[in-house]
Amino acid sequence: MNSLRLSLFALLLMSSVAVAEDRVYLRSSADSRTPEVYVGQIDDYTGQTLKMTTLSGRSIEIPAAKVASVESEWPEAMRAAQALFAQEKFAEAEIAFQQAYRAEPRGWVKRMLIAETARCRRNLGRNDAAGEAFLALVASDPYTPYLDAMPLAWKTGEPDVNLHRAAIAWLEKTDSPYAQLMGASFLLSAAERTKAIAALERLKSAAPAELALLAEMQLWRTEPPARDADKTAARRKQIEQLPANVQSGPRLLLGDALARDDQHEQATIEYLRIPILDNIDRPLAAEALLRAGKQLELMGRPAAAKRLYREIITDYPAAGVIGREASSRLEQAGGASP
Repeated sequence: MNSLRLSLFALLLMSSVAVAEDRVYLRSSADSRTPEVYVGQIDDYTGQTLKMTTLSGRSIEIPAAKVASVESEWPEAMRAAQALFAQEKFAEAEIAFQQAYRAEPRGWVKRMLIAETARCRRNLGRNDAAGEAFLALVASDPYTPYLDAMPLAWKTGEPDVNLHRAAIAWLEKTDSPYAQLMGASFLLSAAERTKAIAALERLKSAAPAELALLAEMQLWRTEPPARDADKTAARRKQIEQLPANVQSGPRLLLGDALARDDQHEQATIEYLRIPILDNIDRPLAAEALLRAGKQLELMGRPAAAKRLYREIITDYPAAGVIGREASSRLEQAGGASP
């Protein structure tokens, strides 16, 4: 009787394992109302191709550009880490993602966990450590789909000692366009600015398409302020060529260009796209909200500006300097209380 129960238990266990399925959702075409879905087991997923064994046992390859999202049986450790990230407990989330990484056997999920670790470090302001994690990611997959995990500077600010040292080392990695892009990005605000500009010019001409475009957008930071509506419109189109998850930084620069042209309402809209569309880079989102608030003040809408400042204080508790400026502007702004 005991052996019969053990056999039944084994069969049930095998059945539960078989039920565990991965789902791959493809991007909807213009004439399709529902996304196409493949079900089975993901064998590998890189920035080029997703390889899968379907429920019927057929092996298929799907171009990564056609993949909208994937679902899988995520381990409990990974779900716990994601919950910590959602609560903005980035230090705890980083540790949890690393624990999940050590226990995870699937290579494509391990790369996902490295990307999550890099995102945690970015949100903690540890861009040097985030960059090292990202380079480990591209060493495993040179065509990574997780470009949003790459730390880049999109506003002026001299890097701290650790980041400065790391950026110099990255710039010297002539065999890695990812490393050079990161290094040049942070060194645009340092003594090595001339070397950084030269590296970005090379990347703009020779790097893979998305990196070349990001390099060109970094060079926007070096140009003198100018009012040029045609150039601004052209740059908006360039931004839209990028994957949605890496558009936020360039959109901050686009908002700045519109603000310089006294297009305060359009600048505000561009800034507000960032926290609406990007919930990953929290410091950048807080910066965008602050700049949008300033534009609203210039338009004579202090009550609306106050709402944004209060949002920074309430929803971005780790915003640091940005949060303190939001508190100061909240007290100083005129108009009715939000």
